[in-house]
Amino acid sequence: MSVIIGISMGYKSNNEKKLEIDKNYLQVIKEVGGIPVILNPFINEKYFNKINIDGILLTGGGDVDPRYFGDNPHKKIRRIDPVRDNFEIKLCKWAIKSRLPVLAICRGIQVLNIAYGGTIIQHLDGDIIKHEQESPGWHPSHKINISDNNILADIYDKREIYVNSFHHQAVLKTGNGLEIVARAVDGIIESIASSDKYFIIGVQWHPELMYKKNSKHLKLFKRFIKNCE
Repeated sequence: MSVIIGISMGYKSNNEKKLEIDKNYLQVIKEVGGIPVILNPFINEKYFNKINIDGILLTGGGDVDPRYFGDNPHKKIRRIDPVRDNFEIKLCKWAIKSRLPVLAICRGIQVLNIAYGGTIIQHLDGDIIKHEQESPGWHPSHKINISDNNILADIYDKREIYVNSFHHQAVLKTGNGLEIVARAVDGIIESIASSDKYFIIGVQWHPELMYKKNSKHLKLFKRFIKNCE
């Protein structure tokens, strides 16, 4: 049975009159048998219960306003999308409360952590690892280490994998109810998951750009869809 996946979107960079979403998110959900439905950031939270979806995919994008985790803006913080921030954080909290499966990618992992009350590193200097690769999106950039006995380890069936990397922010302190399941070799958190083993997981990389070249990244989406059924 096909499941309906709500996928978040935001404003087009430097153009507050246009919304956008990367088609790769839609394509990978279709690839694993789901029905991708785009959720625009102007949906009022009082109507969330009227949205007919089986799971939520939080997508990548710009920086999150640091006021959501009680911080002042770092001098190297980049473009903020206040409408999207407000929408996605409320949507994520609703999904958690409603026990909907959530897969959060790149910016999404940061939104997920904030929704749980966690904090964010606003800028990575990259002294050890370059976390903003300049190679193609499908290209593996650096290695991550996956902890034992967690959902990510079960999905990938490995303790070390290579991922792509397009971020200058990252999870700092995890929110209550989340556990760290993977780190880069420099200690940066690369994946978090719900500590109660329900399917709520965030990854700092972009598996939707890698699965065509490396099928192990498709397993993450297959498990997501299976939990949404």
